[in-house]
Amino acid sequence: MPEQHRVVTTPDGPMDVYEATPDGTARRAIVVIQEAFGVNRHIEDVTRRFAALGYHAVAPALFHRAGGGTIDDYDNLDFTKLLALF
Repeated sequence: MPEQHRVVTTPDGPMDVYEATPDGTARRAIVVIQEAFGVNRHIEDVTRRFAALGYHAVAPALFHRAGGGTIDDYDNLDFTKLLALF
């Protein structure tokens, strides 16, 4: 299954998007909404699972305007950094 990170142009600057497409023709499309921790490995995995079911799936990095990154370490979260994005 093809997957890639893309950058799309928005009025507020560039936005990263993780994209996964099924092998063959997509039956539909779906937008995977990130959690508070950004488009991390978990969100990328969810996006790939939808692609495996036949969907063209994308996960846009919605915090791109605030400079938000991603957090993959769920055991050592610093919520003060996250709260600043809301």
